Amino acid sequence: MALSTIWRELPGDLAEQILSQLVATHFHRDPAYTWACLRHLSAHQKHVIEYRFAQFWLPKLSITLYSGVRHKFEYALDKTPNPDDSDRATFSIERQIHHPLLGLSQDSVPGALTEKCLRDAWDQYDPATFRNITVRLGEGYLSGGCRGGYLVNDTDIPGLQFLPGRKIRFCWKEAMNGLLREELYMRKVGDEMFAEACNRWCAQNLQAPPATAGNGPPVPPLHIQVRFWRCDIQSARRVAVFKHRVAKSKESARAVQLRFAVHSVNLHKQELYLDSVIRNNWLALRTQAPDIFEVASVEESVVPRFDVFQRWLDQGRQEYEGDGDGDVRAETILDLYRDEYAWSCRTGSPDDEGVGIEAFWEKTGRRTADTSYSRLEFILILAGKTKRRWDPAP
Repeated sequence: MALSTIWRELPGDLAEQILSQLVATHFHRDPAYTWACLRHLSAHQKHVIEYRFAQFWLPKLSITLYSGVRHKFEYALDKTPNPDDSDRATFSIERQIHHPLLGLSQDSVPGALTEKCLRDAWDQYDPATFRNITVRLGEGYLSGGCRGGYLVNDTDIPGLQFLPGRKIRFCWKEAMNGLLREELYMRKVGDEMFAEACNRWCAQNLQAPPATAGNGPPVPPLHIQVRFWRCDIQSARRVAVFKHRVAKSKESARAVQLRFAVHSVNLHKQELYLDSVIRNNWLALRTQAPDIFEVASVEESVVPRFDVFQRWLDQGRQEYEGDGDGDVRAETILDLYRDEYAWSCRTGSPDDEGVGIEAFWEKTGRRTADTSYSRLEFILILAGKTKRRWDPAP
């Protein structure tokens, strides 16, 4: 969203009041836009936004470190007071999962094994070649706390230091900068891909009754829009980010190497070379940590990207149909989550244009009028009471 520069002609105090109102409008709903765009409006706003981010958004930042395919460590902001350094944050292990250990998942293991797994994981981490981490922001808060509505990426952790007690310290402002700038880039690329897909579908389906987007041009039905995002755009925009990283790194001293994992080839759909296949042990038992394509396919939902979802949030998350013409009920949002799940499970041709999706629901029986089931799903998905994490296949 482009900002007018007319505020520069206003008196300083009045201009800052207007900018403060603009920041207040976006701060809790869109940290990426607030940090990457509004933070640069003035020196005062930069100071205020960074201070408020440290108080509000930094505690909502989490990092998962993977040691191979079976071990992971989840970091969160350390509860102890931080030294007088506003640019660095200390994170400690909040949870560790080792799967399987003696046939069962374990939240803790003997100290020696834990130390070895943790040391091996950080030894593997290399921002230029191998990022065995997942960075999340706003889980349980963004998108009304609904499942999969937070930011997730594998951005770098600048200035990483290791502290006693299995803690880490890093430059949180630079980490936020990388995470949130890439989020805005993915939005831009994704919106362009989505518009192109919609135009192509409408041109190929002139006899199909398209939906309408307000007063805008015709668009495909919602379940087809979900297919575009889930089956194509969700991963394609991350491929674009990978290539963007490589292009930017050529200006720095250390170039980022573009490597796509063989285990997620069905997601990123990029060409793999023989050395890549051998390096990733295509024929051997998998040991490599998941990449961001695999993690995002499990954790990230495309539903919060739809205008109908935002209208539902603005209306106060109505569970039933309201009186207004534009009211959205929770069942409509649940249908989008169900369609997203169906598209992720389908193995047929994506050119089916939705015929197979109804057959999927008929087979599974999930799209029913069972009120108790809808209520349970409303609690678990829309209320954000469950977390989804990537786990190795049994």
